[in-house]
Amino acid sequence: MVKAASGLAVFVTGIGLDLIGLVGNADETGEVVAQSASTIMGLRLLMTVLPIIGLVAAFIFFVKKFTLTDRRVQEIADTLKAKKGE
Repeated sequence: MVKAASGLAVFVTGIGLDLIGLVGNADETGEVVAQSASTIMGLRLLMTVLPIIGLVAAFIFFVKKFTLTDRRVQEIADTLKAKKGE
Protein backbone atom coordinates (compact mmCIF):
# COMPACT_ATOMS: atom_id res chain seq x y z
CA MET A 1 0.00 0.00 0.00
CA VAL A 2 2.85 2.37 0.84
CA LYS A 3 4.53 1.70 -2.52
CA ALA A 4 1.27 2.29 -4.36
CA ALA A 5 0.72 5.57 -2.51
CA SER A 6 4.30 6.65 -3.23
CA GLY A 7 3.92 5.81 -6.90
CA LEU A 8 0.66 7.74 -7.09
CA ALA A 9 2.25 10.72 -5.33
CA VAL A 10 5.17 10.79 -7.80
CA PHE A 11 2.76 10.46 -10.74
CA VAL A 12 0.55 13.33 -9.55
CA THR A 13 3.61 15.47 -8.79
CA GLY A 14 4.99 14.87 -12.28
CA ILE A 15 1.71 15.87 -13.87
CA GLY A 16 1.53 18.95 -11.65
CA LEU A 17 5.04 20.02 -12.62
CA ASP A 18 4.18 19.60 -16.30
CA LEU A 19 0.98 21.61 -15.88
CA ILE A 20 2.70 24.57 -14.23
CA GLY A 21 5.44 24.62 -16.87
CA LEU A 22 8.50 23.95 -14.74
CA VAL A 23 11.63 24.15 -16.90
CA GLY A 24 14.64 22.12 -15.80
CA ASN A 25 18.30 22.70 -16.52
CA ALA A 26 19.75 20.99 -19.57
CA ASP A 27 22.76 19.68 -17.64
CA GLU A 28 24.35 19.95 -14.22
CA THR A 29 26.99 22.51 -15.21
CA GLY A 30 24.64 24.63 -17.31
CA GLU A 31 23.05 27.94 -16.62
CA VAL A 32 20.20 28.05 -14.09
CA VAL A 33 16.91 28.55 -15.89
CA ALA A 34 14.71 31.34 -14.54
CA GLN A 35 11.14 30.27 -13.81
CA SER A 36 8.11 32.43 -14.63
CA ALA A 37 5.99 34.00 -11.91
CA SER A 38 3.11 31.63 -12.68
CA THR A 39 5.45 28.64 -12.36
CA ILE A 40 6.65 29.88 -8.95
CA MET A 41 3.03 30.34 -7.84
CA GLY A 42 2.20 26.86 -9.14
CA LEU A 43 5.09 25.39 -7.12
CA ARG A 44 3.82 27.14 -4.01
CA LEU A 45 0.36 25.69 -4.57
CA LEU A 46 1.76 22.20 -5.21
CA MET A 47 3.82 22.34 -2.01
CA THR A 48 1.25 23.91 0.34
CA VAL A 49 -2.39 24.23 -0.66
CA LEU A 50 -2.84 20.91 -2.47
CA PRO A 51 -1.29 18.80 0.33
CA ILE A 52 -3.47 20.62 2.88
CA ILE A 53 -6.57 19.86 0.80
CA GLY A 54 -5.49 16.22 0.57
CA LEU A 55 -4.95 15.96 4.32
CA VAL A 56 -8.34 17.52 5.08
CA ALA A 57 -10.05 15.15 2.62
CA ALA A 58 -8.24 12.16 4.15
CA PHE A 59 -9.19 13.30 7.67
CA ILE A 60 -12.86 13.67 6.71
CA PHE A 61 -12.81 10.22 5.07
CA PHE A 62 -11.12 8.70 8.12
CA VAL A 63 -13.58 10.25 10.57
CA LYS A 64 -16.61 9.11 8.57
CA LYS A 65 -15.35 5.65 7.64
CA PHE A 66 -13.48 4.48 10.73
CA THR A 67 -15.53 5.13 13.82
CA LEU A 68 -14.34 3.15 16.81
CA THR A 69 -17.00 2.82 19.48
CA ASP A 70 -16.74 0.94 22.76
CA ARG A 71 -18.98 -1.77 21.29
CA ARG A 72 -16.71 -2.17 18.25
CA VAL A 73 -13.61 -2.34 20.47
CA GLN A 74 -15.24 -5.14 22.47
CA GLU A 75 -16.11 -7.03 19.26
CA ILE A 76 -12.51 -6.79 18.07
CA ALA A 77 -11.20 -7.92 21.47
CA ASP A 78 -13.60 -10.90 21.50
CA THR A 79 -12.55 -11.89 17.98
CA LEU A 80 -8.89 -11.71 18.91
CA LYS A 81 -9.45 -13.80 22.05
CA ALA A 82 -11.34 -16.41 20.04
CA LYS A 83 -8.55 -16.63 17.46
CA LYS A 84 -5.91 -16.85 20.19
CA GLY A 85 -7.81 -19.71 21.84
CA GLU A 86 -7.90 -21.78 18.61
